Formats: sequence, C-alpha cells, structure tokens
Amino acid sequence: LKNVWWAFKCRPETYGDYESIIQLLVPWFAIAGDKAKSDFIGSYICGISNIIGHEQYLQTSIGKFIAALWAIHNQDKHPILKEKLLESTGNDHYDGLIKNIDSKDNELVENMIYGALDYHIRSSSTENGELRTSFPFYLLPVEIYYYIDIRLHKGLSTTAPKHPIFGSNLSSAALISDTFSSGSDDLLLRAIGHAIKLDWITQSDLAKYGV
Repeated sequence: LKNVWWAFKCRPETYGDYESIIQLLVPWFAIAGDKAKSDFIGSYICGISNIIGHEQYLQTSIGKFIAALWAIHNQDKHPILKEKLLESTGNDHYDGLIKNIDSKDNELVENMIYGALDYHIRSSSTENGELRTSFPFYLLPVEIYYYIDIRLHKGLSTTAPKHPIFGSNLSSAALISDTFSSGSDDLLLRAIGHAIKLDWITQSDLAKYGV
C-alpha cells in the first residue's frame, strides 16, 4: 500500500495500476490517523483538486460511496461538495447508508451495514466484482469502518453487526494501525532519487504534489 501511495502521489495523472485501490486509501489513511494523505486523495476523487482523471475512480459504487463520505466529512470546508451527497452510488446498500448517516436508529443502520458487508464479500469473490483486484481489502471492509468513524465524529455511536466477515483476522480495523507507519522510507527515497536521474519523474513533479 505504501508503494501504491507513492506511485500515485508522484504521478497521479498517469498512474493506472490497481485503480480499485486508490479510492480505498481514503478510508485507510483516515483510520490510520494520516489525515493529510486521506484528504489528498479525497479531494482528488471528489474532483476539487488540480489533478485530472478522477472520474475513473468513481466508476464503482464503492468509489462513489467513499467520495460521498469524504464529502460529508468535509462539506463545511468545501460547500461545493454538497452535490456529491445527491448522487446515487448505484448500490442500494451504500445509498441507504449515506441517506441514514445521521440516523439515531442504531438497529436500522446496523442492518444496512450487514447488507453492505454481504455485498463487500460478493464483490470480492466474483470475476466482475468491484474489489476483485483490491487484495489488501478483500476481507477488510475499510469503507464500513470509515462510515462508522464518520458517524462517531458526528457524535453517533454505531454498533458493528455480528457478521461472519469479522471472523477473519484480516477484517480487523486494528490491522490498519498495526501495519501502517507514517515514518520515512529511506529505500523508497533512494528509489525516487534514482527515478529522477533516469527522467522517469522530475523535481517539478515532486514539488507539484508536495513530495
């Protein structure tokens, strides 16, 4: 995931691998506590950055769901994002969660989350599923953890349903904090330096995106 982040960060306009992972880094970094990285990609997929090509990451219901969640969390700072809240994700489960994000009916929200988790598993295990290429997240419902976290920021406690997906150690939110590190990667910085020497990226690329 760190490699995916750096590849995207250095050349987002031409980065094309693992398309279904990029938008999932928004909730990953948010839960891991790196708000800057989460906001960098969130503003991009919501179309309010100066980087082109964000539409490709909104081709799936999960991508639209995450964009809507980031918009909800940041609409006070970016009023233009309110239009994102009116867009359908194309998925009844995710649309229901967005519509009821301010609901105090925990049982209602819990049932909707259960349905979204079922969808997450189906999407991960079918040839045309949205998560089929997102191996790091196929049993980690990071978009649901993000939803619960945003509700928590709104002062709404949410009970995670007793769903079979939570029987896997890979589905634990603790996995994020256990594997995430915001420290510098000396080897990666050497690789970036080498890429500059080969003209694969330029100093202006790095400056433009704050690397």
